[in-house]
Amino acid sequence: MPFTIGGDYIPEDKSKGPKRPVKVRSMRRKNSHITVVLNLTLSPEELKKLASLIKAKLGTGGSLKEGNIEIQGDKVDEVKKILLEQGIKS
Repeated sequence: MPFTIGGDYIPEDKSKGPKRPVKVRSMRRKNSHITVVLNLTLSPEELKKLASLIKAKLGTGGSLKEGNIEIQGDKVDEVKKILLEQGIKS
């Protein structure tokens, strides 16, 4: 309960972490494979930096769409390793 002994209300801390776990999925679009990182709770600038880091380490292309990072190719294991190095559990 978010109340003190004296009865004062204490609002809940919303920054304790993501409500949904970060997921890394392999998808198929038309005739190609892509790897999508879902449910990241980062600012747009941090998302852009993380996407650039992943693309540089893997030597592949990618983009940001609707708050998700899309990487060209089926690279789920590699992306998970990079996220873990950055302290993001997936």
